[in-house]
Amino acid sequence: MVPFLKSQSLMNHIKALVQSVGFSDFKLSILKTVAAFFCILLVAAKAFAYPPIDIVFDLDWTIINPTTEAMAEAVPENTIRIDEKLYRFSDHTFEVLSSLHQIPDVRISYFSGGAAERNHTVIKAIYEKINLLYPNNNFKFNKILSATNLTQVSADLDLKFSQRYKKDLSAHFDLNNAVLVDDIQKFILPGQEKNMLWLGKTYNDRPLYQLAPLEEPADTAYSAPNEIEWRRDRNKLLIIQQTILKAIELSHKNGLSFIENLQRFQSHTKICSSLFL
Repeated sequence: MVPFLKSQSLMNHIKALVQSVGFSDFKLSILKTVAAFFCILLVAAKAFAYPPIDIVFDLDWTIINPTTEAMAEAVPENTIRIDEKLYRFSDHTFEVLSSLHQIPDVRISYFSGGAAERNHTVIKAIYEKINLLYPNNNFKFNKILSATNLTQVSADLDLKFSQRYKKDLSAHFDLNNAVLVDDIQKFILPGQEKNMLWLGKTYNDRPLYQLAPLEEPADTAYSAPNEIEWRRDRNKLLIIQQTILKAIELSHKNGLSFIENLQRFQSHTKICSSLFL
């Protein structure tokens, strides 16, 4: 109804304009026809616009990683202190987020089980950094979801936090076009597994592979076992980025939803990978 009203308004303006300069009824009829045609094109373009795609990032071990004083002193780049805790932004955080923000139909949100105040502080720091690196864009996030937005599925205190609480994307996004990027594979609400992009196993923050001796002895269980795994972990966001970009590209070509294409692309990738095992 709204596009139609806008079209009528445009037609009326054109009619008033041409009459004011003394156009004949015949010429006026032609101009009205042309204006109507362009109005139809505008309405059609809006109707066939791509639906928004929501990329929802976890924070801890996804965008930020706990680190130690020793690691931060050895490599201070991309570290941040929040509430007396030290973190390091994951490698490629800013370039990946900025590239996704530049896709017209993509919206970036965050869903972390952390406290809302801390989450907002982290994300404020992210966008200050991004907009400093890419000053001509003024990127903005869509939503910040925190602990109070989690869905409790169990009251059993013997279970892990991610087993008692889940992230329900359906309460905030269209499941046909939303995906959660997370380091915990089963943090998403059961039934929404297709909307999950798992980062794979994550490890202690170690910005340089040779800094293993600086890791805390108590944390060696979470130390990357070899350089191949260390590199995969350091490049986890680039891998996710390429998967998302491919699914978006396919959804613009074949008419399937973003999630349908995400599943298809992941399935093909797994099949191809298995050929080289």
